[in-house]
Amino acid sequence: MDKGGAGWRWAELLFLFGGVPAALAVWAPRLALPVLLLAAPLCLASLLRDPSFPRETLLHWPGKRVLGSLALRAVAVTFALALAMLWLDRAHAFGLVRERPWLWLLIAVAYPVLSVVPQEVVFRSFFLHRYRSILGTEETAVVVSAVAFGAAHLVLHNWLAVVLTLVGGALFARTYVRTRSLPAVAWEHALYGVGLFTIGLGRYFVTRWVQPS
Repeated sequence: MDKGGAGWRWAELLFLFGGVPAALAVWAPRLALPVLLLAAPLCLASLLRDPSFPRETLLHWPGKRVLGSLALRAVAVTFALALAMLWLDRAHAFGLVRERPWLWLLIAVAYPVLSVVPQEVVFRSFFLHRYRSILGTEETAVVVSAVAFGAAHLVLHNWLAVVLTLVGGALFARTYVRTRSLPAVAWEHALYGVGLFTIGLGRYFVTRWVQPS
């Protein structure tokens, strides 16, 4: 890519993954999910029109060993976070499960479809393909993708959500780079997300209407 093309691509990255999240965080945080649901099919359409995009990554499932290792890591991290919740914020630990179990079940079913898959299309499949040529190494791409993912959660207006999604974004980007599989990284993301809602940290990732009192 020539320098002019790289410059435009950098401007696009900074606008879409820096400017848009910042604007939503300041002026319209409640529009974050509608924007995501609009952006995901647009990003997918862009990828499908790109002859250099490996379409098999959209449907490829890695072996059971890989999926099992991702699940084991998610369980271990969630368990550690649950212990931290019980120590630091026992009143809210497992609050959604205890107080509103049907809402927890609804979230556990709907969250992977309405949130995880669109996020993975945008922040892993689209981001890591479209900006790979200007980011240089895979390590740089993983780091920048993680920063973009954390920045997208500024709309939640709390530092814990940004920190956790920054770390999660690095994990998910690395998984995608290693497996070249959208289903695998969506599986991993869903496990962590449902785990957070289960142990009580989900309250930092949603608006107040779903939080137990």
